[in-house]
Amino acid sequence: MATRPPRPDLALSARSVAWLAERPHQREFVRWVWDELAELERAGYHLGAIDALRSVLLDHQPATRAGRCRTCRRFTWRRRRFPCAVWFQVGGALLEQVAERGRHRRAPPRGRPTGARSPPGRPSRRAPSRPSGPGSPRRRR
Repeated sequence: MATRPPRPDLALSARSVAWLAERPHQREFVRWVWDELAELERAGYHLGAIDALRSVLLDHQPATRAGRCRTCRRFTWRRRRFPCAVWFQVGGALLEQVAERGRHRRAPPRGRPTGARSPPGRPSRRAPSRPSGPGSPRRRR
């Protein structure tokens, strides 16, 4: 499937780019989210959904000089700092997607299968349990 060029209106504003230029951690986070969305687009995921997700993220970009989200507000009506909850939610979901792609199943342990018990009449390898009850000595801490 041929990839299409990204829409020009789905880019961060010049003010946001300037704000992110001074903050390397936030800039790397935004770049990572944007790159993951581009990778999903190249992989053939639904293009309309990816464009909608980008437009939601653009609504939540740092809009003020202080780097506050224009859309998210607290109870006091003060704007939230960037990255806001929406960026964290999207970043977390994309991180889970990446983790699932790289997850491998662990090999079962050699020997007995997990959860198997010793055959009857044969002692298990576990240490004997301590008696508990009213007459048993208690350990001090």
